Amino acid sequence: MTAKSSVRSVPAFRKDIFWISSVLVLALLALALIGTSAVQFIYGDVLEYRAVFDGRWHEAHEPFADRILVPLLGRAVNGISGIDPWIALALVNVGFYALFLLALNRLLIAFGVIDSRLRVLILASPIFLYWSRSVALPDIAYNALVAAGLWAFVRRRWTTLVGLVVVMTLTKEVAVLFTLPAVFLLARRQPRVALALGIACFASLGLAQWIARQSPGNLHGVHPLLYPILKVAFHGPENLLGLKLAFPGRPGQEDIWFKIDLPNIGALGRIDWIGVDTWRPHPHSQLALGLLGAFGMFTLAPFTREFWRRLWRTEEHVLFVRFVLIYGVLMVVSNLLGGILIERVLGYAWPLFLLLGVFWLSQTRIALDGRWVALHLAMTWGVHLVLYWFGVAASPWLILLTYAVLLVPGVLWFRTARAAA
Repeated sequence: MTAKSSVRSVPAFRKDIFWISSVLVLALLALALIGTSAVQFIYGDVLEYRAVFDGRWHEAHEPFADRILVPLLGRAVNGISGIDPWIALALVNVGFYALFLLALNRLLIAFGVIDSRLRVLILASPIFLYWSRSVALPDIAYNALVAAGLWAFVRRRWTTLVGLVVVMTLTKEVAVLFTLPAVFLLARRQPRVALALGIACFASLGLAQWIARQSPGNLHGVHPLLYPILKVAFHGPENLLGLKLAFPGRPGQEDIWFKIDLPNIGALGRIDWIGVDTWRPHPHSQLALGLLGAFGMFTLAPFTREFWRRLWRTEEHVLFVRFVLIYGVLMVVSNLLGGILIERVLGYAWPLFLLLGVFWLSQTRIALDGRWVALHLAMTWGVHLVLYWFGVAASPWLILLTYAVLLVPGVLWFRTARAAA
């Protein structure tokens, strides 16, 4: 860690002013856009969250119906002020966005990361725009609560942490992956805290399901306990092997090679056959593109031996560092096995890249000069320029080639860390 004196030398009023001003500017821009173009948010999962907002629980399917915090807060703002529902949801997200940036700022200060260049690069990450694509989605709220939970963890505010886990779980059930490593690491050192965290998480899961008890279940009628297993069974082969499986009701199925009829089992719901749709010869490119598009050069830090050697053996904040390492890896692996490899979802692993990655960079002698910054911005925004120039149907090979041209000098740049470690 850097010397504590360097942290104390930063005036208190300057610690948050850059972040607060950024929040205000982005909030005004967001409200201006949302207030005039609400129609753009009516797609896909948004309809499910809007049903929760309106109290139409019988139209909201799981797991969306269980993610109640943002829709219910938006309904409360709408009920009190009478403003447009989309503006109400926007205000809720702006508040959580402010919480995210302030909590992240405090975490960076705790680790002695006060370099303004690194902070600007964090704000330049497009991950915030991915999370803001619809104000009905819980992405900003969940990650803001994660940031606040990490701050409570590093400051050992255990009561606050337990309360945040409750709210976090009501926002999105993936909070289980936040709670499990915390319980594991605290079991010996703080057994009462570990027990309270476990109870808080699973009690909140039960509470959310009770509130959404009128939901018709998931779209496929699969038993709730079997649903996550089937997600891994269907998404895992696609993400790892490029083999896209087909089943009833899955969108985007074009050429089904063959299909096999399944026995009539109630737990499988409406899934009475499975098949093979397509095969992609480059399955891992989507993971690479998703991470690079979300975090740019910060993506490379956890893929260096020096990163793990230095952070796993650190003597200060050792419990917190290991917690973030485990949580970040869990988020990447869970998306690789059972999720969709897009920037918005992979961005949930931000603590690994935007917190520990930034901290590690601040401790090395890697020169964060104009060339490094240019590579970072090219990686994060490059794929979007390619898609814009060549259309949304641009070949993944073209996108991969674009990133390969950028990634090679980026990797060579990071090799200097070996000598600095």
